[in-house]
Amino acid sequence: MQHHFQTQPALCKDLCSAVSSNIASAQSRQKENYDCRHESNKEIITGSKVYIKNSQRIHRLGSKLEPRWTGPYTVVESLSKGHVKLKKIKTDKILSNIYHASNLKIYTDATSTSDVSPSP
Repeated sequence: MQHHFQTQPALCKDLCSAVSSNIASAQSRQKENYDCRHESNKEIITGSKVYIKNSQRIHRLGSKLEPRWTGPYTVVESLSKGHVKLKKIKTDKILSNIYHASNLKIYTDATSTSDVSPSP
């Protein structure tokens, strides 16, 4: 019986170290997954073309056929903490609102990204 009480602290230390290593590995895996989904390193610089998320689409009834993104727009000025001022490409009018980078998607030209070559 006395042997059981002497091994108890050693068993508890081993168990605590195993639990803490499992927690550390789970937290690192969760951080990688979060970083992949949230694109925290997204660079939106002045002069780049972007789309704006159509936030009105979320709250309207029967609006599922509206486009998810509007644009393209040109970034006029990068402000602090991921905020930017935008300008319409067609009219060259600067928008009065300031948009956060999480509501923007970088514009890619559909003709330049196609890898398919025309058949002869």
